[in-house]
Amino acid sequence: MTGGSEIILKQIDVDTDHYRMENVVFANVLERSRHSEKSCEEVALPSDQVDKEYRRKRKLVQRRLNHWKGDKAMDELEGATNITDLPKLEEFGVIKYIEDTLPKVQSRSPSLDSNIHEKCLLPPEVSCDVSEYTIILMAHSMKSLSMMLHKIRSDLLGRTHMAEVVLVWNGKEGIEQFKNDKYGVRLVSLHDDPASKFRFFLSFEHGLGNHLMNRYHPSINPKTEALLFFDDDGPWFIDEAVVSGFELWRRNSDVQIGAMMRRFEVADHRQVDLLTQSHHLAMDRVLNPKAHPFTSPPVNVSSPFQPQHIPNCRSRGDYLGYNYQDIRASFSAHVSLPSGSFLHRKYMCFLWHSAFAEIREFVRFHNVHPDDTSVSV
Repeated sequence: MTGGSEIILKQIDVDTDHYRMENVVFANVLERSRHSEKSCEEVALPSDQVDKEYRRKRKLVQRRLNHWKGDKAMDELEGATNITDLPKLEEFGVIKYIEDTLPKVQSRSPSLDSNIHEKCLLPPEVSCDVSEYTIILMAHSMKSLSMMLHKIRSDLLGRTHMAEVVLVWNGKEGIEQFKNDKYGVRLVSLHDDPASKFRFFLSFEHGLGNHLMNRYHPSINPKTEALLFFDDDGPWFIDEAVVSGFELWRRNSDVQIGAMMRRFEVADHRQVDLLTQSHHLAMDRVLNPKAHPFTSPPVNVSSPFQPQHIPNCRSRGDYLGYNYQDIRASFSAHVSLPSGSFLHRKYMCFLWHSAFAEIREFVRFHNVHPDDTSVSV
């Protein structure tokens, strides 16, 4: 492996926002990934011990999850098989991409797998000047049109601070097919009404196909910086709860603000200790912000003020469990489910950056389509 962050970093003017620039962001991803790779090399086990250690940690994590799953969880686990035939993504594969590919991508437009000709830029930490949000829904089945029409007309179009409602349609049907459906034709009428705040985004017309990540595509071109996502089956959360979430997002617009949280479970003592340290540091940054100044760039491996990446090392037999039963653990969560979550529209550019094409394909073809984990992590 040759080169360093200087491969990625170009000459840029030093200002308070330079850390938000695409090249600086990826330079930090490269630095953190190398740091994690080195950490895994330092704790690696002999190859003949890795599988045994993996099985041991897997059993420990699953026993912990039994508290949420019920008495039969371990019985089901013993006979369980992998839920997908997809091969695992290459460990630290992003390092190779950034070193070999990103400089070429950054030298031309677009930097996206789309028709959006712009470089990505991280959102600001605070967006108190933003007063409205865009609601983004997603559906693909004509059977859902009745419910969607009712929800949009009776509820969503009347939400406080709502600027527009966008229905990302992942089905192959176009406007003409909607006109042949008694519910679809009413949605088309809303879409065509200049005074309406509702519109369609037809994924197939943009060459996207049926993909859960379409709701984050830059071609949606939302009117507002704040985006509020709902699944086609909700939960929809009452207006008062959404307003509270919006206020929280305005004060923390550089992160995802979610309503339904999930977390990872680990068994390795090294990871448990690092998770605890990271949790305490994150909480202290909120409670005592003056003691945790941002470095420049703010996400830095060597910074004592920032929560660090916690490597999950295959060479050590680490096992990562996904606790999808406990949605109450907001302060120890790692993942937010899409429904009821706020995100800055500038993240759309990163989520559809060519650097993450392999992850998007993994989401598309995996049996459970883990877009929630991919977006949050």
